Amino acid sequence: MTLNAGIDLRACLAREAERSSGRLRKHLRTIAANVNEGNTIAEGLGECDDYFPPLLRPMIDVGERTGRIERVLMQLSDYYQSKAEWRRRFISSLTWPLFELGAAIFIIGVLIYVWGFIHARGVTFEPVGFGLYGERGVVIYLCFLACCAAAGFALFRFLTRGSIWTRHVQYIALKIPLVGRALEHIALSRVAWALSAALDTSIDVKTALRLGIEASQLSLYEAQLPKIFHAIDVGATISEAFDDTKLYPREFTDTLAVGEQSGQIVESMSHLAGLYAEQARQESAQIAVALNWIIWGAVATIIVFFIFRFASFYMQAAFGGL
Repeated sequence: MTLNAGIDLRACLAREAERSSGRLRKHLRTIAANVNEGNTIAEGLGECDDYFPPLLRPMIDVGERTGRIERVLMQLSDYYQSKAEWRRRFISSLTWPLFELGAAIFIIGVLIYVWGFIHARGVTFEPVGFGLYGERGVVIYLCFLACCAAAGFALFRFLTRGSIWTRHVQYIALKIPLVGRALEHIALSRVAWALSAALDTSIDVKTALRLGIEASQLSLYEAQLPKIFHAIDVGATISEAFDDTKLYPREFTDTLAVGEQSGQIVESMSHLAGLYAEQARQESAQIAVALNWIIWGAVATIIVFFIFRFASFYMQAAFGGL
């Protein structure tokens, strides 16, 4: 908005850097310094490691080379705001059940610690089992939780970075009912949006296709780039090149074909991106409901487990002594 108002780019970057804090301020100052030296924003982004989303730099580079930086920035702003809103809603729907699960995990830790004092008085019963009681039990329990958290974080990072081996994991995930459809529609929405934004500039078709497919963040799609490029080289249309991969749904390739024939491929892809995004939001809401039930089930299982453990303890005390 400030660029559209005619404010100098360097002033805009300096102002945003002052408004920001932490790592964002540091990277914005790096970009501002590059622009002051006569470089482009894209070149400044290249010095910011992987702090910014991978789609940001190539799209800004396109905007700068075509003289449409304001339009590209507005498109990126709308896209990332929509993405952030979707993520916020998804996480907020899981806040309460995750809080209950966290409370259950915390209570188990407290029980392990307190039971160390009871065990020291000669009570051999262990409510958690596995020899977990007292300070030593708490340490083992916390190490187990830390390992689970580290494994989950590592898996998330590998999946989002698109490592080679995760291509097979992504393929399996796409086959999971509901989850697979949501992942596919999220990826297709990104592809359609990026294609719409890239093809709305004067860059060559191959660059636009690369930007669009890489926006999906799916290794399965990215692996088909050479095949798509080859099809384009031998005279195929964009829709035919996508159709040859056998990965994209019929409505996607049909919309591409209609857009090419009518000369409104940008509008067609923009509209399709909205449809896929809406489908992904609905499916994500269903996934959130399913995860709610799964988390509730996990908490209920923990409660039932301890009810039976303590029931067996009291029955043993009543009928056989400690």
